[in-house]
Amino acid sequence: MAQSAFMPCDFGCINPTTGRPCPDGHRKTCDGMKLWHAVKHGNCVEINEVFGRGSVSLNTQNREGNTALHVAAWHNQRYSARALLKLGADPRTMNTKGETPMDAAIAAGHGRIVTLLQDAIAAAEAADALA
Repeated sequence: MAQSAFMPCDFGCINPTTGRPCPDGHRKTCDGMKLWHAVKHGNCVEINEVFGRGSVSLNTQNREGNTALHVAAWHNQRYSARALLKLGADPRTMNTKGETPMDAAIAAGHGRIVTLLQDAIAAAEAADALA
């Protein structure tokens, strides 16, 4: 069944020009899709540009609950993951299956990402303990 042109995209993007949600029909041009493409291919410059526009929040989840950090973990994109964590991505965010980005990295066998995420989770929990 085709989706309506007025249905928001998977990423909850806001078009910076109109201030309205990005319609599903603009998948190739919406910032959520640009972000995931940049993360998947390790393009840290694009990651920073997308977040700089403010149209996608850092922990935006798609319909399956996955974040950009999940994508970095699945695709073994250490630099993307590091950039997202530096920007403030939450490494503890779970998707609809209850999987965190670290679970994705473990399942994919990406040990360096697992180590990076373990360190990020420890830092986030330490910060929470101080709050």
